[in-house]
Amino acid sequence: MNLSSQRLCLLTILVCAAGIYIYPLALGTPLTDPDEGLHASIAQEMVDRGDYFIPRINGEPFRDKPFLYSAAQAISLRTFGMHEAAVRAPGALFALLTAITTVLLARRLFDEETALYAALASLTIVMPIVLTQCPAHDVALVPWINLIVLSFWEQERATSAKSRWLWVAAMAISIAFAFLTKGLIGVAVVGTGLGLYALVTRSISPSLVVRMTVALVAGAVLASPWYLAMESVSPGYLKYYFLERHLLGYITEGQEHSDTTWFYYVGPVIGGSMPWFLFATAAFLQSRLDACKRSFRPELLLACWFVGGFVFLTAAGSRLITYSLPLFPPIAILGGLCFRRYFHSELANFPRRMFVGGFSAVAAFGVIAPIPTLYVLSKFLHSPSPWMAYVVAVLASIAMAFGFALFARGRGQRALATGMLWFPLVTICLMTWPVQKLANEHSQRSLAAMVTKLDLAPEEIVLVGQRVGSLRFYLPPDQRAWYSHNRSREADPREIPTLLPPPPGVLFAITTKELRRQKWEEAMRRLDFRTAGGFEVTQGVPNDLEIASRSEGGNR
Repeated sequence: MNLSSQRLCLLTILVCAAGIYIYPLALGTPLTDPDEGLHASIAQEMVDRGDYFIPRINGEPFRDKPFLYSAAQAISLRTFGMHEAAVRAPGALFALLTAITTVLLARRLFDEETALYAALASLTIVMPIVLTQCPAHDVALVPWINLIVLSFWEQERATSAKSRWLWVAAMAISIAFAFLTKGLIGVAVVGTGLGLYALVTRSISPSLVVRMTVALVAGAVLASPWYLAMESVSPGYLKYYFLERHLLGYITEGQEHSDTTWFYYVGPVIGGSMPWFLFATAAFLQSRLDACKRSFRPELLLACWFVGGFVFLTAAGSRLITYSLPLFPPIAILGGLCFRRYFHSELANFPRRMFVGGFSAVAAFGVIAPIPTLYVLSKFLHSPSPWMAYVVAVLASIAMAFGFALFARGRGQRALATGMLWFPLVTICLMTWPVQKLANEHSQRSLAAMVTKLDLAPEEIVLVGQRVGSLRFYLPPDQRAWYSHNRSREADPREIPTLLPPPPGVLFAITTKELRRQKWEEAMRRLDFRTAGGFEVTQGVPNDLEIASRSEGGNR
């Protein structure tokens, strides 16, 4: 790879990092509910209480997730202020850390050139891009999984006992961070893949079992102070989290996110990683053909990581697309390896045809897709875009077309670097315009703004069709405190007959989708209702006695 092509690839990597992960922070996109808004409110409450160790919601310990990601959000809010960018900044940084650790792993498994292409892949796989725009705890988990795999690989290759045990210690630390981010599930996803690799390569030995056991136990010990602290403030937490959430959540379908088919991950993981999944498959096939000529173990490790994790998640009773994030780094590395082998004419006939066909198909899609995508969003999702959005979409098409032209002339590295500019341009286009309207319809920011401006603040806020998420985050501190004490809640749709019209002092907000599904539009239209984002809102006026009672109690 010549120096100019290397510099162009490095420039594209910086543009992708800035355009896909940093630029959206400046847009002030509303927090989407319920999950992103809920976790933002948890982090906000950590700041308000000055407690960055125990996550709470409404003053009660939040028992569903460990604290690490919430603490990172809370520190960001404390540092930068109570706004959307501060909520999302940790997610963007963890996503970039994922790319960095993926590059490091690719460099140790293969070489610097493969690592360079793996960086482009890691930054531009579609599904992680989408999931990082509304980050959850799983975004923070992937870097630790990458480091667990790296530590496993290095301790396997170590030639001295001292070096081997140093890598075991590094693995223990990474496991501890994984425990504090996602619990046992974070280690189980990658542990399945590493176990599969040991079986396939017949490298299981008493010493390997001892080292892995030491790393796992040491990681659990390092993470245990937080879990013991949670048990202290919320008795029964350990039983709930490890038995009910972990064990029963895996082996039964009576848990949250369980109403899915067994092939739930096929489309999002394979489709969401195209075309890199196709390139990764071509690289693995080539490695199988070359297995008799050189070591096949790095590629096999990556394949076992992906297959083992995929099977583990598929077999689980509870499924959610964010759980799949740890499956994408091996795709990125194998995809980068495929590009390096193509550029060095190391692909056999069939893998080469897969590569050329995949590159041509994605180039054609990239040239054609941006304008129709804006049209579809405008026509069917009612998210129109201004003319400037179409200008950026055309630039994305031009970048891909120019990249394909370079590819056809045999200038592969420049083609890759140029064509990959499509991803930041499309991200900028979609995030700047149509996504803003869509996000507002799935956020409680407009509802919070309405509550803030009311002349007569409601005694209680009742939501139907969405649990309380970012509502409290967007309220002023005094109102936030008032509505945090069981004065804002989600109601079951069966309560609608008692809420239309709302009782005195109750503000009733129902999502437009739920209103139509429950067939209460006519009843709502007869009331004095207003629209706030994706909610239809009406309010019951308190009687004089209730107003007086509230005044005597000292309103907020």
